[in-house]
Amino acid sequence: MPTDRFGISDRYYDAQGTEHLTTSETRAALRRAMGVAEADDPREADARGPREGSGTASDAASAARSGSDHDGVRVLQPGGDRALTQPVEIALEDGSTRVADGELPGDLPLGYHRVRARDGRESLLIVAPAACHLPDDLRTWGWAAQVYATRSRASWGMGDLADLARLGRWTRGLGAGCIMINPLSAPTPVPLIEPSPY
Repeated sequence: MPTDRFGISDRYYDAQGTEHLTTSETRAALRRAMGVAEADDPREADARGPREGSGTASDAASAARSGSDHDGVRVLQPGGDRALTQPVEIALEDGSTRVADGELPGDLPLGYHRVRARDGRESLLIVAPAACHLPDDLRTWGWAAQVYATRSRASWGMGDLADLARLGRWTRGLGAGCIMINPLSAPTPVPLIEPSPY
């Protein structure tokens, strides 16, 4: 599925298999959530080339490639642009570090990593697969449950993770394979991430 340099797909398919196009408003909102300046579609900006002092998504993406955009986010998928404009140090999710000059290494592990440029500024690098892996023979079902509403006699009026574990054991006994829950942390991958109140 085609994506832009921020990893935003131009379409998606819902649970019934119906195709939906990603609107420009949605694309702009996603870029804003990633800390990218509001601007035109980055694919259009790429075709025009950067405009001096424009502060466009193209400019911000260029800064993110160099690792110099403070709190910027760069999404790298297989076959994506790995170019760098200056040497960087990459702090991997596992605590190890790598150095790169010219381009990001092709063997970076999947995950959330920090990129520090020579000038000391940092950005977030998300190394992601092209798509979520689903086995061809996967057939399962499950519940959607809000943790705070998944309460039992043992909880104090609102659900907790112990209640979720009980629901999971009961659901497994019925032959289900999953439980979809509300996010347990902030939805945007940028600092400072606030803890969930649940």
